[in-house]
Amino acid sequence: MDADLVWAVSMGVAFVSWGAMTLAGWAYWVRKKTSMPAAGVTPELEDAIRDEVDRALATRDGELAELHERIDFAERVLGQLGPGEGGREEPK
Repeated sequence: MDADLVWAVSMGVAFVSWGAMTLAGWAYWVRKKTSMPAAGVTPELEDAIRDEVDRALATRDGELAELHERIDFAERVLGQLGPGEGGREEPK
């Protein structure tokens, strides 16, 4: 092996591991700063908050699914109507 290649590979490994450690450090810092116990929230309250958020997201997902069903139905109905029917414009 060429000495330059060995040096380049070892520098690449060093930089990649330094970058990974930096990202891990940032992730730890963000998690520590945004964790609920740091804000004085008990584990029981944290679980209740997570349950409420999950419930709200499930409700929103259900409403979006219903909206998509209505949009699909409207597209099917409009696709069956001819020109000038249902508020569609006449072709020019």
